[in-house]
Amino acid sequence: MIHIVDAPHADLVLVSPYPPDRGRLSEHSQQLAEGLKARGLITEVLADVELSGQGSASNVKVTRAWKPGNPLSLLGIPFRILRSRPRLVLFNSHFAVFGRSKPTNFIGFLSIFLVCKLGWLFGYKTVVVLHSIPEAVDTQLYGLKPSFLNRLGLLLAEKFALSCDAVVVTMRMYQRVIEHRFGLPSYYIPHGAWVYPPPRDRPGKPRDSLLFLGYLHPGKDMEMLASAFRELKTRHPDLKLKLATVPHPNFPDSKSRLNVFKGMEGVEFLGFLTDDELSSVFGSSVALVLPYVSATGTSGVLHVVSAAGLPVVATDLIEFRQSQAEGAGLILAEDAGDIAHAVDRLIEDESYWNEVSMRSRRFGAGRSWDNVCSEFVSLFRMLWTSA
Repeated sequence: MIHIVDAPHADLVLVSPYPPDRGRLSEHSQQLAEGLKARGLITEVLADVELSGQGSASNVKVTRAWKPGNPLSLLGIPFRILRSRPRLVLFNSHFAVFGRSKPTNFIGFLSIFLVCKLGWLFGYKTVVVLHSIPEAVDTQLYGLKPSFLNRLGLLLAEKFALSCDAVVVTMRMYQRVIEHRFGLPSYYIPHGAWVYPPPRDRPGKPRDSLLFLGYLHPGKDMEMLASAFRELKTRHPDLKLKLATVPHPNFPDSKSRLNVFKGMEGVEFLGFLTDDELSSVFGSSVALVLPYVSATGTSGVLHVVSAAGLPVVATDLIEFRQSQAEGAGLILAEDAGDIAHAVDRLIEDESYWNEVSMRSRRFGAGRSWDNVCSEFVSLFRMLWTSA
């Protein structure tokens, strides 16, 4: 075995996008890095940004090691890993995490493969977190035609990721797919949930709004949301719709999807909100509405609002059905009419709202970042002791 000498040692290196970048798992990565740092791991993040003293994230060393959409920069990641001398490398990824183009993401996953192979030589372990897998995504919806080259590219990229010492998935159904298709084991660790201070009494502050939260992309049906809101306004004239959203960085043109709300009474465009700003919006919200036509894995937005006790109305997709079965405060809907009727009941039946809210709180508390990071540490220790 080859060893690098006279180099600074980091227990763990995380390779992922990172704030102030948005989307692309950056928010998830920040919570994960800070949680692992709090457990005594010397964490360095090889990110797509340079960070200098931004709040709590300043406790984590963040190095700009690659650029979204720049394939050549991604090939430098293995050399950065060797300079860091880690005991473990953690990739936080999905199949469009490195940028918008197919070549960029393919080379990004090739860099994962190279890092895994080098780990066998230099004595470090590798773990990849997959938030999505190609078999569970409607790739055509996101502009990827089902050609032979595209299918081959996705298969190779997936096999590159599966070459790591351990594969973590954020949805249980991915375990079954990976085992059935590739005969490989994987570990289920759920997406972490944000935890907020206990709610304060809000006398005279009724819940009079619907909330849409998250990045705009082709998988979200804004026309469905607009139709549901129009129907609700006929029965609840004072109801508002708050749109806390900006385009996903991989789909900058998706802002046009908001055109369906132009001229509609009661619609507020809030743009991007920080965590502190979000918590203030929760108190006036009846529910979060997620009108997806296709999901790309477990919903990060669901995990943002759950511990705050906000009920969620979402379209009936397998990802949401699984979260509901695991205890999420979710109401599933087939179409705009179902969404409207679900919100009707939440508005009119306080005991039902409290019931769904309590399910959300329990779901979020069980998936707190503290719990999730503890599961990751247990996995790392297992890998280190089995070396």
